[in-house]
Amino acid sequence: MQGCESLARFVTTPPCVSRPLPGAISDSDFETVYTHGMSVQRIRARWKTQKKDAHRRAEALAALRRQSKPDETGFETRQYLGCFHFRTSEVREILLSDETTPRLRVYDTAIRGNRMHAEVFADDTALDKKRRKHVRQELRTRLLALALTQNFYKSPYLAMDDPAIRALGIEGVVQA
Repeated sequence: MQGCESLARFVTTPPCVSRPLPGAISDSDFETVYTHGMSVQRIRARWKTQKKDAHRRAEALAALRRQSKPDETGFETRQYLGCFHFRTSEVREILLSDETTPRLRVYDTAIRGNRMHAEVFADDTALDKKRRKHVRQELRTRLLALALTQNFYKSPYLAMDDPAIRALGIEGVVQA
């Protein structure tokens, strides 16, 4: 993937991971970079021309979760709230405070039905248990910081004063 490509990280409720404060965005939203990858969507053109399609894809993915896993707690009420944007290069440039080699990778992982899918993975191999815990925490915190320096683009399917949007605790919410 090119460094100049924009990525959108969709935010849902309930989240894919548990959050320390109900509804609030936290570094735990980025935990999947260590397991199966953090799903993102490629934005191939300017956001203004892609936003309607991106929001429609996100809502369709949330609806698919609601329908395909109705017996799993939380999936029956999955709701798309909006997304953060960042560039591939910004993710790749995240460095740990004491390292010079990036640990985050971005891969094109297009799948049938979602040609714009990509994944962010963190490399924490060859680390002892104590160091791995530190690396994981610092990278999650840096990903959250990157996301929070960007605007949060609210889903057009929700009102600006929707309680789920307010619960995220994010400044810089932009109307879709």
